[in-house]
Amino acid sequence: MPKTYQETERAEPRRPLRREILKQLVGFGLLGGVVSYLAYYYERIPEPLSHARLAHVANLTRASREICGEPSNEGLPVAISLLYSDDKQTWIEYAAERFMRLCPNIQVKLIPMGSIEGADAILKGEVDPVLWAPSDDLALSYLEHRWSARSGERSFSMDARVSLVSSPLVVLMWEDRARVLEEIADLGGSREGLWMRTLCPLVPREPGPEELAIEDMVPGRWLDWYGPVAQQARPRPAPVAEGQGKPKPLYRQAFPTPEEIQRWGRVKMGYASPRRTSAGLETVYLMAYDYVLPPDERDALEAEGDRAGKQQTVAGGGPIVGGEHLREAFEGAFLDRKDALQDWLRRCQAGLEAPPETSSSLAETMFNVGPGLYDGVVTHENLVFEVLTWVKGHEKSIRNVRVLYPRPTVVNQHPIVFLRPDQPDRAALREPASRWIAFLRSAPMQLKAIEHGFRPANPEISIEAHNEQTNPFLRLERYGVSTDVVLEEPPRVDGEIVMELIQLWQDATGRY
Repeated sequence: MPKTYQETERAEPRRPLRREILKQLVGFGLLGGVVSYLAYYYERIPEPLSHARLAHVANLTRASREICGEPSNEGLPVAISLLYSDDKQTWIEYAAERFMRLCPNIQVKLIPMGSIEGADAILKGEVDPVLWAPSDDLALSYLEHRWSARSGERSFSMDARVSLVSSPLVVLMWEDRARVLEEIADLGGSREGLWMRTLCPLVPREPGPEELAIEDMVPGRWLDWYGPVAQQARPRPAPVAEGQGKPKPLYRQAFPTPEEIQRWGRVKMGYASPRRTSAGLETVYLMAYDYVLPPDERDALEAEGDRAGKQQTVAGGGPIVGGEHLREAFEGAFLDRKDALQDWLRRCQAGLEAPPETSSSLAETMFNVGPGLYDGVVTHENLVFEVLTWVKGHEKSIRNVRVLYPRPTVVNQHPIVFLRPDQPDRAALREPASRWIAFLRSAPMQLKAIEHGFRPANPEISIEAHNEQTNPFLRLERYGVSTDVVLEEPPRVDGEIVMELIQLWQDATGRY
Protein backbone atom coordinates (compact mmCIF):
# COMPACT_ATOMS: atom_id res chain seq x y z
CA MET A 1 0.00 0.00 0.00
CA PRO A 2 1.42 3.46 -0.86
CA LYS A 3 2.57 5.57 2.10
CA THR A 4 0.65 8.63 3.12
CA TYR A 5 2.22 12.08 2.99
CA GLN A 6 2.65 12.08 6.77
CA GLU A 7 4.29 8.63 6.74
CA THR A 8 6.70 9.77 4.03
CA GLU A 9 7.64 12.86 6.05
CA ARG A 10 8.41 10.69 9.08
CA ALA A 11 10.47 8.13 7.10
CA GLU A 12 12.46 10.20 4.57
CA PRO A 13 14.55 12.44 6.87
CA ARG A 14 16.62 9.47 8.03
CA ARG A 15 18.49 9.24 4.73
CA PRO A 16 19.65 12.88 4.63
CA LEU A 17 20.57 12.57 8.29
CA ARG A 18 22.81 9.58 7.58
CA ARG A 19 24.38 11.43 4.63
CA GLU A 20 24.95 14.52 6.80
CA ILE A 21 26.62 12.46 9.52
CA LEU A 22 28.82 10.79 6.87
CA LYS A 23 29.81 14.19 5.45
CA GLN A 24 30.78 15.46 8.88
CA LEU A 25 32.86 12.35 9.57
CA VAL A 26 34.67 12.81 6.25
CA GLY A 27 35.20 16.48 7.04
CA PHE A 28 36.63 15.67 10.46
CA GLY A 29 38.87 13.08 8.82
CA LEU A 30 40.22 15.60 6.32
CA LEU A 31 40.70 18.18 9.06
CA GLY A 32 42.58 15.60 11.12
CA GLY A 33 44.79 14.81 8.13
CA VAL A 34 45.62 18.48 7.62
CA VAL A 35 46.39 18.94 11.31
CA SER A 36 48.63 15.85 11.26
CA TYR A 37 50.46 17.11 8.17
CA LEU A 38 51.03 20.55 9.70
CA ALA A 39 52.27 18.99 12.91
CA TYR A 40 54.66 16.81 10.92
CA TYR A 41 55.77 19.76 8.77
CA TYR A 42 56.50 22.06 11.70
CA GLU A 43 58.31 19.25 13.48
CA ARG A 44 60.75 19.14 10.55
CA ILE A 45 61.56 22.87 10.74
CA PRO A 46 64.49 23.44 13.11
CA GLU A 47 63.33 25.44 16.10
CA PRO A 48 65.22 28.59 17.05
CA LEU A 49 67.44 28.34 20.08
CA SER A 50 65.33 28.43 23.20
CA HIS A 51 66.09 30.82 26.05
CA ALA A 52 66.91 27.86 28.29
CA ARG A 53 69.55 26.75 25.84
CA LEU A 54 70.85 30.27 25.41
CA ALA A 55 71.53 30.44 29.12
CA HIS A 56 74.00 27.59 28.85
CA VAL A 57 76.39 29.14 26.33
CA ALA A 58 78.72 30.04 29.19
CA ASN A 59 79.28 26.33 29.82
CA LEU A 60 81.81 26.04 27.00
CA THR A 61 84.63 23.61 27.60
CA ARG A 62 88.22 24.79 27.56
CA ALA A 63 88.81 22.96 24.25
CA SER A 64 85.73 24.45 22.59
CA ARG A 65 86.63 27.98 23.76
CA GLU A 66 89.76 27.80 21.62
CA ILE A 67 87.55 27.21 18.57
CA CYS A 68 84.47 29.19 19.55
CA GLY A 69 85.83 32.10 21.58
CA GLU A 70 84.24 33.50 24.71
CA PRO A 71 80.46 33.87 25.13
CA SER A 72 78.94 37.33 25.17
CA ASN A 73 78.42 39.17 28.46
CA GLU A 74 74.68 38.60 28.19
CA GLY A 75 75.16 34.86 27.69
CA LEU A 76 73.32 35.02 24.36
CA PRO A 77 74.65 33.60 21.08
CA VAL A 78 75.90 35.89 18.34
CA ALA A 79 73.96 35.32 15.12
CA ILE A 80 75.73 35.43 11.76
CA SER A 81 74.11 34.73 8.40
CA LEU A 82 75.80 32.99 5.49
CA LEU A 83 74.55 33.26 1.91
CA TYR A 84 76.27 30.52 -0.08
CA SER A 85 76.09 28.79 -3.46
CA ASP A 86 73.66 25.90 -3.34
CA ASP A 87 76.11 23.52 -5.04
CA LYS A 88 77.84 23.06 -1.67
CA GLN A 89 74.69 22.82 0.43
CA THR A 90 75.17 19.31 1.84
CA TRP A 91 78.69 20.06 3.09
CA ILE A 92 77.81 23.47 4.54
CA GLU A 93 74.77 22.08 6.37
CA TYR A 94 76.85 19.23 7.78
CA ALA A 95 79.51 21.67 9.01
CA ALA A 96 77.00 24.17 10.44
CA GLU A 97 75.20 21.54 12.49
CA ARG A 98 78.47 20.44 14.10
CA PHE A 99 79.75 23.97 14.57
CA MET A 100 76.64 25.13 16.42
CA ARG A 101 76.66 22.01 18.58
CA LEU A 102 80.28 22.72 19.49
CA CYS A 103 79.83 26.50 19.72
CA PRO A 104 76.44 27.39 21.26
CA ASN A 105 77.69 30.98 21.54
CA ILE A 106 77.56 31.37 17.73
CA GLN A 107 74.41 30.77 15.73
CA VAL A 108 74.75 30.40 11.95
CA LYS A 109 71.80 31.11 9.66
CA LEU A 110 72.20 29.44 6.26
CA ILE A 111 70.79 30.81 2.99
CA PRO A 112 71.53 28.64 -0.10
CA MET A 113 71.17 30.33 -3.48
CA GLY A 114 72.79 30.32 -6.93
CA SER A 115 75.86 32.57 -7.08
CA ILE A 116 74.61 35.19 -9.55
CA GLU A 117 71.09 34.93 -8.18
CA GLY A 118 72.52 35.55 -4.71
CA ALA A 119 74.42 38.62 -5.89
CA ASP A 120 71.22 40.04 -7.39
CA ALA A 121 69.33 39.31 -4.16
CA ILE A 122 71.96 41.28 -2.21
CA LEU A 123 71.73 44.18 -4.65
CA LYS A 124 67.92 44.24 -4.42
CA GLY A 125 68.03 44.20 -0.62
CA GLU A 126 66.18 40.88 -0.49
CA VAL A 127 68.92 39.42 1.71
CA ASP A 128 71.54 41.14 3.87
CA PRO A 129 73.95 38.38 4.96
CA VAL A 130 77.06 38.86 7.04
CA LEU A 131 79.03 36.40 4.93
CA TRP A 132 78.76 35.44 1.27
CA ALA A 133 80.34 32.34 -0.28
CA PRO A 134 79.62 32.07 -4.03
CA SER A 135 81.23 29.43 -6.21
CA ASP A 136 83.79 31.65 -7.89
CA ASP A 137 85.50 35.03 -8.07
CA LEU A 138 83.47 35.92 -11.19
CA ALA A 139 80.40 36.31 -8.97
CA LEU A 140 82.39 38.46 -6.53
CA SER A 141 83.52 40.71 -9.39
CA TYR A 142 79.93 40.98 -10.61
CA LEU A 143 78.64 42.12 -7.19
CA GLU A 144 81.59 44.44 -6.59
CA HIS A 145 81.09 46.20 -9.92
CA ARG A 146 77.33 46.63 -9.61
CA TRP A 147 77.52 47.68 -5.94
CA SER A 148 80.20 50.32 -6.55
CA ALA A 149 78.17 51.78 -9.44
CA ARG A 150 75.38 52.80 -7.05
CA SER A 151 76.96 53.19 -3.60
CA GLY A 152 80.04 54.71 -2.03
CA GLU A 153 80.04 52.00 0.62
CA ARG A 154 82.38 49.02 0.20
CA SER A 155 80.50 45.81 -0.47
CA PHE A 156 83.49 43.71 0.67
CA SER A 157 87.26 43.53 0.34
CA MET A 158 88.38 41.36 -2.56
CA ASP A 159 91.84 41.05 -0.98
CA ALA A 160 90.30 39.61 2.19
CA ARG A 161 88.51 36.72 0.46
CA VAL A 162 89.39 33.21 1.61
CA SER A 163 88.92 29.97 -0.33
CA LEU A 164 86.83 27.31 1.42
CA VAL A 165 87.24 24.46 -1.09
CA SER A 166 87.79 24.15 -4.84
CA SER A 167 86.00 22.42 -7.69
CA PRO A 168 86.79 22.66 -11.41
CA LEU A 169 84.17 23.00 -14.12
CA VAL A 170 83.92 19.63 -15.90
CA VAL A 171 81.90 17.91 -18.62
CA LEU A 172 79.94 14.76 -17.82
CA MET A 173 79.14 12.77 -20.99
CA TRP A 174 77.75 9.43 -21.97
CA GLU A 175 80.62 7.09 -22.79
CA ASP A 176 79.69 6.57 -26.46
CA ARG A 177 79.35 10.32 -27.08
CA ALA A 178 82.67 10.98 -25.36
CA ARG A 179 84.45 8.46 -27.61
CA VAL A 180 83.05 10.10 -30.76
CA LEU A 181 84.01 13.51 -29.41
CA GLU A 182 87.58 12.31 -28.85
CA GLU A 183 87.71 10.90 -32.38
CA ILE A 184 86.56 14.22 -33.83
CA ALA A 185 89.09 16.14 -31.73
CA ASP A 186 91.94 13.84 -32.77
CA LEU A 187 91.18 13.79 -36.49
CA GLY A 188 89.06 16.86 -37.15
CA GLY A 189 91.85 19.43 -37.28
CA SER A 190 89.54 22.29 -36.21
CA ARG A 191 91.11 25.61 -35.27
CA GLU A 192 88.24 26.31 -32.92
CA GLY A 193 88.61 25.85 -29.20
CA LEU A 194 87.06 22.95 -27.32
CA TRP A 195 84.20 25.02 -25.91
CA MET A 196 83.17 26.43 -29.27
CA ARG A 197 83.27 23.13 -31.10
CA THR A 198 81.63 21.09 -28.32
CA LEU A 199 78.73 23.37 -27.44
CA CYS A 200 78.18 24.82 -30.91
CA PRO A 201 79.48 22.28 -33.45
CA LEU A 202 79.07 23.12 -37.16
CA VAL A 203 77.97 26.67 -36.37
CA PRO A 204 80.16 28.91 -38.57
CA ARG A 205 82.22 31.59 -36.87
CA GLU A 206 80.51 34.14 -39.12
CA PRO A 207 76.96 32.83 -39.62
CA GLY A 208 76.25 35.02 -42.65
CA PRO A 209 73.15 36.97 -43.68
CA GLU A 210 70.81 34.00 -44.31
CA GLU A 211 67.58 34.11 -42.35
CA LEU A 212 66.82 31.14 -40.12
CA ALA A 213 63.78 30.35 -38.05
CA ILE A 214 64.46 30.54 -34.32
CA GLU A 215 63.94 26.78 -33.92
CA ASP A 216 66.79 26.17 -36.41
CA MET A 217 69.28 28.25 -34.41
CA VAL A 218 70.76 25.24 -32.67
CA PRO A 219 74.01 23.21 -32.75
CA GLY A 220 74.68 20.80 -35.63
CA ARG A 221 73.98 17.08 -35.81
CA TRP A 222 76.36 14.39 -34.60
CA LEU A 223 76.54 12.54 -37.91
CA ASP A 224 77.17 15.71 -39.91
CA TRP A 225 79.95 16.55 -37.46
CA TYR A 226 81.53 13.11 -37.35
CA GLY A 227 80.96 12.13 -41.00
CA PRO A 228 83.80 14.14 -42.61
CA VAL A 229 86.41 12.75 -40.19
CA ALA A 230 85.12 9.17 -40.23
CA GLN A 231 86.84 8.48 -43.54
CA GLN A 232 90.28 9.17 -42.11
CA ALA A 233 92.42 6.27 -40.95
CA ARG A 234 92.85 6.34 -37.23
CA PRO A 235 96.34 5.35 -36.05
CA ARG A 236 96.46 2.53 -33.54
CA PRO A 237 97.69 3.62 -30.11
CA ALA A 238 100.92 2.13 -28.80
CA PRO A 239 100.36 -0.77 -26.40
CA VAL A 240 100.29 0.20 -22.73
CA ALA A 241 102.14 -1.98 -20.26
CA GLU A 242 100.03 -3.57 -17.57
CA GLY A 243 99.54 -1.30 -14.58
CA GLN A 244 100.27 1.88 -16.55
CA GLY A 245 98.00 4.52 -17.99
CA LYS A 246 94.63 5.80 -16.81
CA PRO A 247 92.10 3.50 -15.16
CA LYS A 248 89.80 2.02 -17.82
CA PRO A 249 86.02 1.75 -17.50
CA LEU A 250 84.86 -1.64 -16.33
CA TYR A 251 82.92 -2.11 -19.55
CA ARG A 252 83.76 -0.48 -22.88
CA GLN A 253 81.25 -0.70 -25.70
CA ALA A 254 82.15 -1.08 -29.34
CA PHE A 255 82.61 2.19 -31.20
CA PRO A 256 79.21 3.52 -32.30
CA THR A 257 78.16 2.77 -35.87
CA PRO A 258 77.08 5.55 -38.29
CA GLU A 259 73.48 4.33 -37.89
CA GLU A 260 73.69 4.75 -34.12
CA ILE A 261 75.29 8.18 -34.42
CA GLN A 262 72.56 9.27 -36.82
CA ARG A 263 69.92 8.40 -34.23
CA TRP A 264 71.53 10.77 -31.74
CA GLY A 265 70.28 13.77 -33.73
CA ARG A 266 71.79 17.13 -32.95
CA VAL A 267 74.45 17.69 -30.31
CA LYS A 268 72.76 18.40 -26.97
CA MET A 269 75.08 19.83 -24.30
CA GLY A 270 73.38 21.23 -21.24
CA TYR A 271 74.44 23.94 -18.82
CA ALA A 272 72.63 25.97 -16.17
CA SER A 273 71.47 29.55 -16.54
CA PRO A 274 74.35 32.08 -16.59
CA ARG A 275 71.84 34.57 -15.23
CA ARG A 276 71.69 32.67 -11.95
CA THR A 277 74.66 30.32 -11.57
CA SER A 278 78.43 30.47 -11.67
CA ALA A 279 78.65 27.28 -13.73
CA GLY A 280 76.41 28.75 -16.43
CA LEU A 281 78.30 32.05 -16.45
CA GLU A 282 81.62 30.22 -16.66
CA THR A 283 80.38 28.17 -19.61
CA VAL A 284 79.41 31.31 -21.54
CA TYR A 285 82.72 32.92 -20.60
CA LEU A 286 84.71 29.94 -21.89
CA MET A 287 82.80 29.98 -25.18
CA ALA A 288 83.51 33.71 -25.47
CA TYR A 289 87.17 33.09 -24.61
CA ASP A 290 87.46 30.56 -27.44
CA TYR A 291 85.65 32.84 -29.86
CA VAL A 292 87.38 36.20 -29.35
CA LEU A 293 90.83 34.75 -28.57
CA PRO A 294 91.12 31.44 -30.46
CA PRO A 295 93.73 28.82 -29.48
CA ASP A 296 96.09 29.74 -32.31
CA GLU A 297 96.16 33.39 -31.17
CA ARG A 298 96.75 32.29 -27.60
CA ASP A 299 99.57 30.02 -28.77
CA ALA A 300 101.12 32.91 -30.68
CA LEU A 301 101.15 35.03 -27.53
CA GLU A 302 102.79 32.15 -25.68
CA ALA A 303 105.43 31.88 -28.40
CA GLU A 304 106.18 35.58 -28.11
CA GLY A 305 107.03 35.02 -24.48
CA ASP A 306 104.08 36.93 -23.06
CA ARG A 307 104.06 34.92 -19.82
CA ALA A 308 104.07 37.62 -17.18
CA GLY A 309 101.87 36.62 -14.32
CA LYS A 310 101.54 33.00 -15.43
CA GLN A 311 102.14 30.76 -12.46
CA GLN A 312 101.68 27.13 -11.63
CA THR A 313 100.38 26.24 -8.23
CA VAL A 314 99.17 23.10 -6.53
CA ALA A 315 95.74 23.16 -4.93
CA GLY A 316 93.48 20.30 -4.08
CA GLY A 317 95.73 17.60 -5.45
CA GLY A 318 96.57 18.91 -8.93
CA PRO A 319 98.43 21.70 -10.74
CA ILE A 320 96.58 24.81 -11.86
CA VAL A 321 98.00 26.94 -14.66
CA GLY A 322 96.69 30.50 -14.48
CA GLY A 323 95.89 32.63 -17.52
CA GLU A 324 96.40 36.13 -16.15
CA HIS A 325 99.12 36.80 -18.71
CA LEU A 326 96.36 36.74 -21.38
CA ARG A 327 93.95 39.05 -19.59
CA GLU A 328 94.80 42.21 -21.50
CA ALA A 329 94.70 40.35 -24.83
CA PHE A 330 91.29 38.87 -24.04
CA GLU A 331 89.77 42.15 -22.88
CA GLY A 332 90.93 43.92 -26.05
CA ALA A 333 89.66 41.13 -28.30
CA PHE A 334 86.34 41.02 -26.46
CA LEU A 335 85.72 44.72 -27.05
CA ASP A 336 86.60 44.33 -30.75
CA ARG A 337 84.59 41.15 -31.40
CA LYS A 338 81.68 41.10 -28.96
CA ASP A 339 79.10 42.00 -31.63
CA ALA A 340 80.28 39.12 -33.80
CA LEU A 341 80.30 36.90 -30.71
CA GLN A 342 76.65 37.77 -30.04
CA ASP A 343 75.68 36.92 -33.65
CA TRP A 344 77.47 33.57 -33.42
CA LEU A 345 75.96 32.75 -30.03
CA ARG A 346 72.48 33.62 -31.29
CA ARG A 347 72.92 31.34 -34.32
CA CYS A 348 73.92 28.50 -31.98
CA GLN A 349 71.69 28.90 -28.94
CA ALA A 350 68.59 31.01 -29.65
CA GLY A 351 66.54 27.95 -30.65
CA LEU A 352 67.31 25.97 -27.50
CA GLU A 353 64.94 25.64 -24.59
CA ALA A 354 65.61 27.75 -21.51
CA PRO A 355 68.42 26.23 -19.42
CA PRO A 356 67.74 24.97 -15.89
CA GLU A 357 68.06 27.57 -13.16
CA THR A 358 70.42 25.55 -10.95
CA SER A 359 73.45 23.35 -11.54
CA SER A 360 72.68 21.08 -8.60
CA SER A 361 70.26 18.80 -10.44
CA LEU A 362 71.73 19.00 -13.95
CA ALA A 363 73.82 15.81 -13.80
CA GLU A 364 71.01 13.97 -12.05
CA THR A 365 68.56 15.05 -14.77
CA MET A 366 70.95 13.81 -17.46
CA PHE A 367 71.15 10.44 -15.73
CA ASN A 368 67.41 10.09 -15.02
CA VAL A 369 66.11 11.22 -18.42
CA GLY A 370 68.87 9.72 -20.56
CA PRO A 371 70.64 10.80 -23.75
CA GLY A 372 67.41 11.89 -25.41
CA LEU A 373 67.67 15.12 -23.42
CA TYR A 374 71.42 15.60 -22.93
CA ASP A 375 74.50 14.07 -24.56
CA GLY A 376 76.48 15.70 -21.79
CA VAL A 377 76.31 18.49 -19.23
CA VAL A 378 78.71 21.17 -18.01
CA THR A 379 78.77 21.34 -14.22
CA HIS A 380 81.00 21.49 -11.16
CA GLU A 381 83.09 18.42 -10.42
CA ASN A 382 81.56 17.94 -6.97
CA LEU A 383 78.09 17.60 -8.50
CA VAL A 384 78.90 14.56 -10.66
CA PHE A 385 79.87 12.15 -7.88
CA GLU A 386 76.35 11.19 -6.86
CA VAL A 387 75.56 10.17 -10.44
CA LEU A 388 78.84 8.28 -10.77
CA THR A 389 78.08 6.41 -7.56
CA TRP A 390 74.74 5.34 -9.03
CA VAL A 391 76.43 4.21 -12.23
CA LYS A 392 79.00 2.23 -10.26
CA GLY A 393 76.25 0.48 -8.32
CA HIS A 394 74.38 -0.51 -11.50
CA GLU A 395 77.21 -0.79 -14.01
CA LYS A 396 75.95 -4.08 -15.47
CA SER A 397 72.55 -2.72 -16.38
CA ILE A 398 73.00 0.95 -17.36
CA ARG A 399 75.10 2.82 -19.88
CA ASN A 400 78.46 4.21 -18.89
CA VAL A 401 79.45 7.86 -18.37
CA ARG A 402 82.73 9.77 -18.39
CA VAL A 403 84.10 12.86 -16.70
CA LEU A 404 86.12 15.13 -18.99
CA TYR A 405 88.45 17.91 -17.84
CA PRO A 406 88.43 20.52 -20.63
CA ARG A 407 91.39 22.80 -21.29
CA PRO A 408 90.88 25.58 -20.48
CA THR A 409 88.39 25.42 -17.63
CA VAL A 410 87.53 27.42 -14.53
CA VAL A 411 88.58 26.18 -11.11
CA ASN A 412 85.98 27.40 -8.63
CA GLN A 413 87.71 28.41 -5.40
CA HIS A 414 84.48 28.96 -3.43
CA PRO A 415 85.62 32.23 -1.83
CA ILE A 416 83.97 33.61 1.28
CA VAL A 417 83.84 37.33 2.12
CA PHE A 418 82.62 39.52 4.98
CA LEU A 419 79.99 41.87 3.53
CA ARG A 420 79.67 45.58 4.32
CA PRO A 421 82.76 45.58 6.54
CA ASP A 422 82.60 49.32 7.24
CA GLN A 423 79.21 49.17 8.93
CA PRO A 424 79.66 49.89 12.68
CA ASP A 425 76.99 47.37 13.68
CA ARG A 426 79.00 44.58 12.06
CA ALA A 427 82.24 45.11 13.97
CA ALA A 428 81.16 42.69 16.72
CA LEU A 429 80.37 40.02 14.12
CA ARG A 430 83.85 39.87 12.62
CA GLU A 431 85.39 37.58 15.22
CA PRO A 432 82.59 34.96 15.30
CA ALA A 433 82.49 35.05 11.50
CA SER A 434 86.24 34.41 11.39
CA ARG A 435 85.85 31.47 13.78
CA TRP A 436 83.16 29.95 11.57
CA ILE A 437 85.40 30.34 8.51
CA ALA A 438 88.33 28.78 10.38
CA PHE A 439 86.11 25.85 11.33
CA LEU A 440 85.19 25.28 7.67
CA ARG A 441 88.90 25.25 6.77
CA SER A 442 89.85 22.96 9.67
CA ALA A 443 91.23 19.50 8.88
CA PRO A 444 88.09 17.56 9.92
CA MET A 445 85.78 19.72 7.79
CA GLN A 446 88.18 19.71 4.83
CA LEU A 447 88.33 15.92 4.97
CA LYS A 448 84.55 15.83 5.07
CA ALA A 449 84.53 18.19 2.06
CA ILE A 450 86.49 15.56 0.12
CA GLU A 451 83.74 13.05 0.87
CA HIS A 452 81.26 15.55 -0.56
CA GLY A 453 83.31 15.81 -3.77
CA PHE A 454 85.32 18.98 -3.14
CA ARG A 455 89.05 19.50 -3.37
CA PRO A 456 90.41 20.90 -0.10
CA ALA A 457 91.53 24.51 0.15
CA ASN A 458 93.71 23.66 3.14
CA PRO A 459 97.12 22.82 1.56
CA GLU A 460 97.91 20.42 4.40
CA ILE A 461 95.10 18.06 3.37
CA SER A 462 95.82 15.43 0.72
CA ILE A 463 93.05 13.87 -1.35
CA GLU A 464 95.11 10.77 -2.10
CA ALA A 465 95.80 10.10 1.58
CA HIS A 466 92.13 10.16 2.60
CA ASN A 467 90.16 6.98 3.27
CA GLU A 468 89.49 5.25 -0.05
CA GLN A 469 86.13 3.85 1.11
CA THR A 470 84.69 7.33 1.62
CA ASN A 471 86.80 9.17 -0.97
CA PRO A 472 84.92 9.58 -4.28
CA PHE A 473 88.05 10.77 -6.08
CA LEU A 474 89.66 7.36 -5.54
CA ARG A 475 86.55 5.18 -5.76
CA LEU A 476 85.43 6.62 -9.10
CA GLU A 477 88.67 6.93 -11.07
CA ARG A 478 87.44 4.46 -13.67
CA TYR A 479 84.99 7.11 -14.91
CA GLY A 480 87.72 9.63 -15.67
CA VAL A 481 87.90 11.35 -12.27
CA SER A 482 91.44 12.58 -11.71
CA THR A 483 93.34 14.82 -9.31
CA ASP A 484 96.52 14.71 -11.41
CA VAL A 485 95.19 16.37 -14.55
CA VAL A 486 96.58 19.84 -15.29
CA LEU A 487 93.83 22.44 -14.92
CA GLU A 488 94.45 25.35 -17.25
CA GLU A 489 92.46 28.51 -16.57
CA PRO A 490 91.54 31.60 -18.61
CA PRO A 491 92.25 35.03 -17.11
CA ARG A 492 89.93 36.31 -14.39
CA VAL A 493 87.97 39.23 -15.82
CA ASP A 494 86.51 42.20 -14.00
CA GLY A 495 82.89 42.80 -13.09
CA GLU A 496 82.14 45.02 -16.08
CA ILE A 497 82.97 42.24 -18.53
CA VAL A 498 81.03 39.73 -16.41
CA MET A 499 77.97 41.99 -16.71
CA GLU A 500 78.49 42.35 -20.46
CA LEU A 501 78.75 38.57 -20.87
CA ILE A 502 75.45 38.07 -19.05
CA GLN A 503 73.75 40.79 -21.10
CA LEU A 504 75.23 39.45 -24.34
CA TRP A 505 73.89 35.96 -23.59
CA GLN A 506 70.46 37.36 -22.75
CA ASP A 507 70.29 39.40 -25.97
CA ALA A 508 71.51 36.47 -28.06
CA THR A 509 69.13 33.88 -26.64
CA GLY A 510 66.16 35.94 -25.48
CA ARG A 511 66.46 34.42 -22.00
CA TYR A 512 66.11 36.66 -18.93
